[in-house]
Amino acid sequence: MTLGASTGTIVRVTVVAVAVTLLGACATIDAAVRRSASSTTGRTTVIGADEKHTSATPESLVSLVGDPAAEIIASLVHATPQLTAARVAALAERRAAAGSAWARLLPDASTNLGADRNNQALDATRGTQRTETRYTVGLTAGITPDIWGAATNTIRATRAEADAAALATLRSTERAVAQALTAYIQLSAAIQTRAIHDERVRILAVIEALVDERLVRGTAGVDDLSNARSTLYAAQADAVASATEVDLLWFDLEALVGSSIEELREAITERDAIPMVALPRSLDTAPASPHRADLMAADLRARAARYTAYATMSDLLPSLRLEADVFRNDTDVDKVWDARTNWGITGTVTVPLFEGGNRSAQALAAFSTAQARERERDAAYHAASVERTRLITQDRGFRAQRDRLVQAQAEADATVEAFRRRYQDGTIDVEALLTAQEHASTLRAQVVALEAAQNVNRVALALACGLPVSTPTLMENES
Repeated sequence: MTLGASTGTIVRVTVVAVAVTLLGACATIDAAVRRSASSTTGRTTVIGADEKHTSATPESLVSLVGDPAAEIIASLVHATPQLTAARVAALAERRAAAGSAWARLLPDASTNLGADRNNQALDATRGTQRTETRYTVGLTAGITPDIWGAATNTIRATRAEADAAALATLRSTERAVAQALTAYIQLSAAIQTRAIHDERVRILAVIEALVDERLVRGTAGVDDLSNARSTLYAAQADAVASATEVDLLWFDLEALVGSSIEELREAITERDAIPMVALPRSLDTAPASPHRADLMAADLRARAARYTAYATMSDLLPSLRLEADVFRNDTDVDKVWDARTNWGITGTVTVPLFEGGNRSAQALAAFSTAQARERERDAAYHAASVERTRLITQDRGFRAQRDRLVQAQAEADATVEAFRRRYQDGTIDVEALLTAQEHASTLRAQVVALEAAQNVNRVALALACGLPVSTPTLMENES
């Protein structure tokens, strides 16, 4: 399009005014979004390309577990084919997205070979014409300057989305490690419970022998022996169930770490003790860590949507295209390469006018998406804070409950010893001794189950606090 001097001046002034207004609106919206994120989620650090973390997380999820097998399990989980393939795919997508986005800022070039056949009038009065074919060979290069930052914002959005996908993969790895450690804690508790049931069977067999001996002496009845045997048989059934539970948990652990049970048994020795999990430092004062991979991903997705909205808004502004052409042409195809070289530079300004409201609708939709992403991010931070508070409360309850159960177990063990002596003296019947023994065994199993539940809860708490696994993070290790 060709514009006169006055018209060109008016257009330039209008374009500048519109651009200043829109860019000012972008800056205002961006500032409002940052204030909203800071006030709503209670944090001041936002994850992005231009910002750095203000603190570090010294602990790792595996280091809190007081068992050397934890590191082995984490390494096996990290090397599973599913997680490895997911990490490789995420990194490949990240590199491809960044490369395609950067291509928008680079010049483009093309070669062209063509033939133009047209009719030329030789004598307008006579109407005679001559058909002429002109052959052309040339090179065209052009660039669209990123005046309003559309390409730059697209690059930022693409990289943020790709990084969010990579962080989601990292979070999946952390969850898989936590799940495997949970299974190992449950396995250790089941092994300890199996030992309790085996000891229970042994003690009940001793009591049955005592009743049988008293039956021979005539100081006990047949009903006492039947009661003792019935209790012994029930204990043996519980022991079989407990041993089966151990075998099943080995299978569960095998499925989680991707190694056979034989390899796991070689790497992990059965222990009659539950791996203790320490609490993360500053647990009662530190908020949900912004270093949690899923929270960082939520931040990046919100930022990507905002960048996309800015890029969409740039489509409402005029664009500039610069092209340079170098070519040779001639009517004789054999002389094209020897023809004179021609060149030209073209600058094109495109001013979007009316498209039925399509562009403005796209801009509104993009900003609506950005607002939705920001609300999703705030909801994720709120859910993380609630989850952390809930797990802390549960841990405190476990500690108080365990203290009482340990005291009850000590009293029950003392009662069993006293009742055994009294039964041998004939001052109580076997029913009282069996009841005391069963109560003590039940309390001992409850203590083991409670310790396992407390340590499983602490693994979940470490995951909720954003502690990484001991293996290097995704971007440091494989990018």
